[in-house]
This record gives sequence, C-alpha cells and structure tokens, in this order.
Amino acid sequence: MWGRWQLPVSSVILVVVLGFTPALWGQFGSQTQYFPQFAAGAGSVTSFSIHNPGAAAVTVRTELRSSDTELFHDSSVTIPPLGTRTVSIGTGQSTLKAGWARLTATSGQFAATEFFQLRVGSQDLPRVGVLPSSPAGSLRLFGFLSNQTNTGLAVANPSETETATLNVRLVTTEGTALLTASTTLGPRSHLAKFLNESPWFPGLQNFEGVVEVESNHPVILAMLRSDGAQLAAASVITPSVSEVTVGGITRDFIADGAVSSEKLADGAVTGSKIADGSVTLAKLHPNFSGALTVMADAVADLWEPSQGKTSLLFPYVSNWTGFDTGIAISNTGLGPSGVIGASGRVRLYYYGTMSNGNQPTRVQEVTNASVPAGGTVRLLLSAGGNYGLQGNPSFDGYIIAVCEFPFAHGIYFVTDGPVGAARISYGGQALVLPSTRDPARVESRGN
Repeated sequence: MWGRWQLPVSSVILVVVLGFTPALWGQFGSQTQYFPQFAAGAGSVTSFSIHNPGAAAVTVRTELRSSDTELFHDSSVTIPPLGTRTVSIGTGQSTLKAGWARLTATSGQFAATEFFQLRVGSQDLPRVGVLPSSPAGSLRLFGFLSNQTNTGLAVANPSETETATLNVRLVTTEGTALLTASTTLGPRSHLAKFLNESPWFPGLQNFEGVVEVESNHPVILAMLRSDGAQLAAASVITPSVSEVTVGGITRDFIADGAVSSEKLADGAVTGSKIADGSVTLAKLHPNFSGALTVMADAVADLWEPSQGKTSLLFPYVSNWTGFDTGIAISNTGLGPSGVIGASGRVRLYYYGTMSNGNQPTRVQEVTNASVPAGGTVRLLLSAGGNYGLQGNPSFDGYIIAVCEFPFAHGIYFVTDGPVGAARISYGGQALVLPSTRDPARVESRGN
C-alpha cells in the first residue's frame, strides 16, 4: 500500500524528482487533476497545495478513494483570486489508508501539487512530492531493481464504469523484452506494488531498463524508487494519449455540458454520412491562400512574443518555514549565428502573501541596467541577486517576470535547505506566457 515499507530509518534523506512533460505543464490552469497515490492515517499525512490563477474565486473538491474504491475523503475549499490553500488529510487517524485522488473545480481552473508523508516504525520520513498525472493508455517509466534498489508503481483507474486491462513489459538497457505481466483494475480502483511483487514480477532480483505499461482504458500512474534509506518520486517519462476506443471517452475526461445538442445534434455524425475524402481544404475554405494566411496570422499571434517582449511565469516560489527559491532568467538572443535579439530590463511582479499575512509590494524589483543578449539575471528570494535585485524575504506565491527583450527563458528551484543538506528539492522551467491571456483557454505556451 506504499505506507508501511520496511526501510532503515537512520540518516533518512529524501530526494524528490518530478518529471516535467508537456502533458503535465498543460495541467497548469485545468479543471480536473488526478494524483495516483496518497497515504493517510497511522502517522502518514497527505497534503494538497492548490492555487487559483484566475480573477474569480474557485471552489475545488478533493476526493480520495482507497484501493478498494471506497470514498475515503470528500471535501471542498474555496480559493480567492490568485490565492492558495492547503488541504491535509490523515492527521489523528489510527488506520492507514492508501489510494488515489481526484481534484475538481466546480467552475474556473486551478493548479495543484501533492505531498504525502510516510511513517516507518516510529519515525516520520520527509514528504514525497507528486505532480498531477494525465490519464493515458500508453505509459513509460524507468525501472531499477537490485539488492539495494526497488521501483514501485502506483496506478489507478479513474473511470466510473470501465475496467482497465493493464499489460506491463520490462525492456532491458539493450532494448530486449525481458518479462511481461497482466492485471485488471476495476472502475475507481487502485494498486500500489513494487516490481518484484505480485501482480507484477514476484521473485525478480535484478533489473534496469524501461517499464512499459499499456492499458485499454486511460489510467493514471506514478513511480517511486527506493535506494536503501533514500526515496524518490517521479512522474512517468513518456505519457501519451491513447487512441479513442468504444467507451474510451467518458464524463471523467469531458467537462459536463461541453458537448450539447446546440453544438452537435444527436446522431448527426455517423460513418455513413462522412465519405472518404469528403472533408478537404476546398470544402473547409474556398480560398486556400486566404485560409492559410488567417491560420498563419493566428499561429504567429499565439506563439510569438509581443513587441519584442517576453513574459515568464514562475508558478511557485517560497521563503516560508525554512524554504527558499532561486530563479534565473537568460536573454538567449545570442547564438552561433550572432546577435538576433536585443538587450532590455526585467521587471518582477509578485503575487501572493508575506508570512505575516500582508500583501507584498506588487512590483518589487526592477533591474538597474539592461540585460544584454547572452546575459543572465539571477535571484535568491531570501537574499537578492545581480542587476540590483534585492530579494523578497518571507514571500510565498508566484512571480511574473516581464522582460523587455525577446528570447527570454527561465528556471526556478525550491529547496528546504542549502545545497547538499536539503531534504526536499523541486524545480523546473518558467512558463512562457502568451501576449494576451485568455481565461477560456487552457494555458500552456511551452518552455
């Protein structure tokens, strides 16, 4: 159940490794998010940090289902515009429960991250962080198994009605198929086992390579690796969207009311009404060049920075309760072909709260000099950085950086201590924001 591992408890070090994939970044500002694993009770606690990036309050429902599909927890929290709330489950409960979670907004969108803390014997291990998982029918992850190392799979079937059949295959480092195993997961059910446990590969002693998971219905999956006393949680490395099959599209994956009779008459689209080759560019638009021009203009407007500027979103930064955050912004307008960009200043906008509950100064810092093409701005939230940045101690929230030059890219890193002594580390690339943000669209500009 991933809540009572027999692990050494001395000098326990937690390394949290979170995979960043387009499918996961697309979850920033979504209406439903899934988490393949939680542990609550008997000393284990699961917490969800939920952020509302919108301009209106949003109510988020948190549902936790145990491995046997029981609805273990059901609560709702209302989050103000640009606000953040934390929901914790498990404190004071004597019985351990493990399973999966679904967070749903009644309206609007949100972003969330999960942390669950385990207890081994009488000692609490540091928290393990898990990103949301996108339901998919084809999933890949790295697998490791030796006398000191093991890999656990937490998988859940979020469907309300369909049973998922899972086929798992081990592929060695040389690309050779080693073993296969199969199992089924009923609607809303959950399974968390190590590679050398049933129903996977009991008795397996050594393995390094890729674990391939195929399912006839979309499932959610997370991986946890143990190295003696060290634990690491990781997202799947190659999530993909499975083909649409009969019953493959359910209410789990389409918002209520998204397809209505006003938009599509019942039975209006059938195989007999659409002949092969009947849908062509000529029938979609009588003017090829005009259609292509409109499409090109729309794509350019969506992806190109506006007026030579770039806006970057650092979705979470913190200098609370021992945490600190570093960010870096590079002006990548200098390359092998020479200078193709421009120099310019960077302005940081802070959204969130201070540790005393007050609102921060919205525009906290402005660089005192232009950043040249090839230059990099660095900031430690607690101490400041170069180009005149003074930092913003005791702040928790997110930052939008407006760069007065094109080709700006950034990274961020959240840690609970100095390098080499930190138990928790979390980071990724800044999200490049569109020139015009549209609340009707899921926001993801890539990195």
